[in-house]
Amino acid sequence: MIIVSLANKNYKDRLLLSMKQSKRFGYDTIPYDIGGLGFGKKYTINSTILALNVKSKAHICLSKPAIMLDAFDEADETLMYLDSDAFLIDNIDEVDTDDYDIGVTYQGGEHRTFINAGVLFIRQTEKARKFLEMWIDRVDAVTEVMERIPKKRIGDNILLNELVFSYVTMGGYLKNKVHLVDDIRVKFFDASVYNNIRTAFNTKPVPDTTKVIHIAGGSYERFKEVIRIWGQ
Repeated sequence: MIIVSLANKNYKDRLLLSMKQSKRFGYDTIPYDIGGLGFGKKYTINSTILALNVKSKAHICLSKPAIMLDAFDEADETLMYLDSDAFLIDNIDEVDTDDYDIGVTYQGGEHRTFINAGVLFIRQTEKARKFLEMWIDRVDAVTEVMERIPKKRIGDNILLNELVFSYVTMGGYLKNKVHLVDDIRVKFFDASVYNNIRTAFNTKPVPDTTKVIHIAGGSYERFKEVIRIWGQ
């Protein structure tokens, strides 16, 4: 398994720390440079996306599926997409199984159901390719989405959730199971394990089962401190 990530110059230091953590557990990273990163594969954001009247962060987020597809075409093993502000704290070899095409990280419960696009698993199957292409199609039609939801919500998460939940009924029953999106096997991994989203100032202990921490907000110095606390 190999990790794919992306960043611009503003997230360079976070990405370097995240890559160092991944290497500790035996995983190499394919980094994509989307603006001033200074290393990795250079990627130019689609002009149609850049023309959208949204925040620059949304331009980056909307580019994720195209970057994943580019990495998919170059790799010959399972990919893990990892946001540059997320990092591993344990080995994750157990996710590399052949019972799914796409793995999403799911915050599922009785009252809250949500997929976060900061961590995904992409198997080397034609159905995985089809999923990424379907996601890209939704990005291409994002202007239609902007007509019905607030501009500030435009990004990778809303389109990924709309794609998946147009085929699958929301509910807590989804977690740790495989469900079909069209004819694509999508596995709903537990986000508390593989995409534990926390604020930069949350120093409460993480569950013993957590293997990936995703930091929401905060400065680079705070991110470095969080890795010092949980990443050793």
